[in-house]
Amino acid sequence: MNRVVALLFFFCFGTSIVLASDVQEGWNLWSEGKRDEARSSFEKATESEQVRARLSLMFLNMVEKKRSLARQELLQLQDVTDKFGAYVAALELTGGTAMLGEIDDIEDDKMFQYYMQRMQSLDEYGGLLKVEAATNIAGIFRRIGELEDAIAVWDTIGVVDTWSVIGPFENISASGHDKAFAPETSFDVDATYVGKGKYPATWLMNPKLRMDRWLDFIQFYPFGSAVYYANTFVKSDVAQTVYIRFGVSGSYKVFLNDQVVADDYEERDNGADTYILKLDLAKGWNRLLFKIAGSESGGINMLARI
Repeated sequence: MNRVVALLFFFCFGTSIVLASDVQEGWNLWSEGKRDEARSSFEKATESEQVRARLSLMFLNMVEKKRSLARQELLQLQDVTDKFGAYVAALELTGGTAMLGEIDDIEDDKMFQYYMQRMQSLDEYGGLLKVEAATNIAGIFRRIGELEDAIAVWDTIGVVDTWSVIGPFENISASGHDKAFAPETSFDVDATYVGKGKYPATWLMNPKLRMDRWLDFIQFYPFGSAVYYANTFVKSDVAQTVYIRFGVSGSYKVFLNDQVVADDYEERDNGADTYILKLDLAKGWNRLLFKIAGSESGGINMLARI
């Protein structure tokens, strides 16, 4: 409920203290617990104060879990403001789109899909928002059985999709995070190492990513509490600085040309673009290695974009 209150304040008071009288009356009624009367006041206000009235109706519907109606109010903002993208971006950044709820049926899917496509085109609001938009659109396609379309949308986010992976290595009490296993110092595609429980650890070349473009080690190996490596090579025509954006489930180390460039011992379960890391690429081929360790996070996976 605190998040709802914060969102309400931001959208309806953040840009101006002056509100149309019917909108103000609606908020006064809502604060008194008179939601039906508040709804009537907001609806009346759509004749003169479209933006704040529709935002107010959207939040009222969200609070009352009338999520399909909330999405319809959001969509109608497109026709009454040239700042629709800013509202959508703010919703994403504050978790508001998640509060709009799951899609209820296929017809509603199409409506929400249109909203997400509109959001995806808003380059000025940053890469993470576009990733979230693509993820939501692809999720809609998947739910209605259009899997090829879902994959095509996920492919637009620009993930690193060529990896070689190896594991599992021991990670008793998270001890594997700081233990240097052989893949950290060399990339020998023919090597076989002794892994966790004497499991033979060999390089798996070009493993298939999940449909949502995450590299999920549990798809290929039987151990959740273990250390895994994902290796790729990045070619650069000149020496340059680039940024890699990634998310992981587990702890991680990132190596560039066999040197540690990022290290987080804490196991976390997060989403795409959680971390942004500067990489100084040399001219030619550069070895990029991720070490992902899990002991308690419940999953071991990663997604990276350059």
